[in-house]
This record gives sequence, structure tokens and C-alpha cells, in this order.
Amino acid sequence: MNKLKLKLEEIIDFELSPSRILLTKNDIQDVAKRYKLTFPENYIFYLQFFGNDYVKDNYVFTPIIELPKHIRDSHFDISAIFGLYDGVNNLEIELKTKREFLPVNLFPIADFGGGDLVCMDKENYKIYLWFHEENEGEDVCLVAENFEDFIINFNFEKPKQFDLDSIQLHFSPELDMALKKAAEKYER
Repeated sequence: MNKLKLKLEEIIDFELSPSRILLTKNDIQDVAKRYKLTFPENYIFYLQFFGNDYVKDNYVFTPIIELPKHIRDSHFDISAIFGLYDGVNNLEIELKTKREFLPVNLFPIADFGGGDLVCMDKENYKIYLWFHEENEGEDVCLVAENFEDFIINFNFEKPKQFDLDSIQLHFSPELDMALKKAAEKYER
């Protein structure tokens, strides 16, 4: 668990984290039982000591499995990992509100943005991306073998620097003329 703990401490934005109380394994097991779930030990560890967390800027998830091209070209910006604390990114709220949309074998564990979710399989604990706008049967994609692999595969991605001096704007003659006429009103 030490590797998992270190990676969580690296990627979580603690400035945005909720106030925490120590949750016991029994607290977590009670939640699992309410939703007819079992959680693997590494996920219980996360829920016990972390939760409702935002991922730091510039940390991007890298799937360990080759994805279909239309998905591979996506940016894997996972913004939040659900937990058991009150407030935003609450796992129980997500379990209640998303269960009718998700395949029956999955439950949500993180926000992938735009309505898409990161989910865990209820039986084998593998991690999937669920795409809410894809065709049925193509709406899930395996991305990690387990929760720890999911967390370990977040990597810092250096922000792209743009050279603003090299940017050139070209207007059509018609647009250029329209902008000049509009500017004349304000020159007086």
C-alpha cells in the first residue's frame, strides 16, 4: 500500500480536499453492503484515508491497455475521485444517481468529465472508462487491471507553452473591412 499512498499524495490536490474524519473499515464495509458491493483492499485504503479528492492540474491518466483510436485520441483528464465524505464527489450520491445509466456490473469511482465516468467492475475490480454517448457495447473500455494500477498510472504532463509572437491572424478582406468600419465608431 505504500506505493499507492505515495502516488495518491503526489496527485491529489489537498488544498481542495474536504475536511476529513477517520473512517473505519467497518464504516466502509457498511456502505458497500448498502449497495450490495464488495471493495478490494486497495480501494478500502483509499476510502479510509482519502476521498472526494480532486486531481492536481496537469496530472493525466495513462491507460495501460491499447485503446480504440477514437478513444485513444481523447485527453484523459480525470478531475475527481469519489469518496465517502459529505459534499461534492461523494461516492454514495454517485452510486444512487448513476446506477440506472451504468452497465449492471460497474459502479462509478471517479469523474472523467463531460458526463463520462471511471468505473470499477463489481466482481473482478478491473477499471473501465464509461462513455455516456457511445453506442451500447462500445460504451466501456478497460483501462487498468485494478484500483492501484489506475492510481499509479497518473503522470505529470508538462503544460504546453505557446509562443504568442508566432501567432498570425489573417482576416478575409470582407471581415477586415467590417472590423475597420466598426472601429470608426469608437475613434471619434
